[in-house]
Amino acid sequence: MAAKIMSTESSNDVAAILLRVVDYSEKDQIVTFFGAGCGKSTAFARAARGSTRRFAGGLVLFCMYELTLLPRRDGLPMLTQATALESLPRLSGTLEKIAVGSAVLELLRETTEEHDPNDRLLYLVWSALKTLEGLPAEALQQMRLTLRWLELQLLSEVGVGCSFALCVRCGAEGGEEPAFGVVSGGVLCARCQRPSDSLRPISSRTLRGLERLSTSPLAEVVARAGSRAGRDLGEGLKQFNDESGKVTREMILGHASGAMKAYEFLDSLIA
Repeated sequence: MAAKIMSTESSNDVAAILLRVVDYSEKDQIVTFFGAGCGKSTAFARAARGSTRRFAGGLVLFCMYELTLLPRRDGLPMLTQATALESLPRLSGTLEKIAVGSAVLELLRETTEEHDPNDRLLYLVWSALKTLEGLPAEALQQMRLTLRWLELQLLSEVGVGCSFALCVRCGAEGGEEPAFGVVSGGVLCARCQRPSDSLRPISSRTLRGLERLSTSPLAEVVARAGSRAGRDLGEGLKQFNDESGKVTREMILGHASGAMKAYEFLDSLIA
């Protein structure tokens, strides 16, 4: 992905992914996007629906665009043109991929502030979407693992690093009865656990998995899960996703600005 931002006297061209497209009228749309050099922003796309010249193919999710934006003194900037740089059509091929891909976009949309540039986060999200597109249609647990990886990366990017290896209070290993403290943002051994920590039970195996997940490149994570050893985990990988997801979800919700509807839809598919 060649993330860039170029300026002219009257407009800005921004490489961006769309996070949400809302119909404002019969032809107009309001677009929320995350762009290189500008972060999360919102723009007004006049007559975007049905336009074959300025918005060829329409404004769709799971696509990297070059957006041409015209600033205005009052109100939202105008989105005057959108050129597709790279699309991920197979990401819309199954309900499971759509659900996880939508959760990825929702994660970025609901946990970031307006006009807070973070090009690394843009790269991480686009990498996750490309990885999801390339996974087999039946690989739901690998898709969930990709989402879990991104959650940990995003928490780190926004300054909420989680400790999974050692007790955040005494520095000892979690021991036989570890728990995750949502308030403290890390594992707590049995001796250091307090009710005020909003404790969540978690196995030592899941803690080790989260530690590896937080420090491993995404390609390595997916390759390991897709190997014979990873496939042999079977129900074990689902159990890891279920247990670790409860922890990361609570951490994410603590920084989300709105309801996580895509996450709820994904939950309904898994149940």
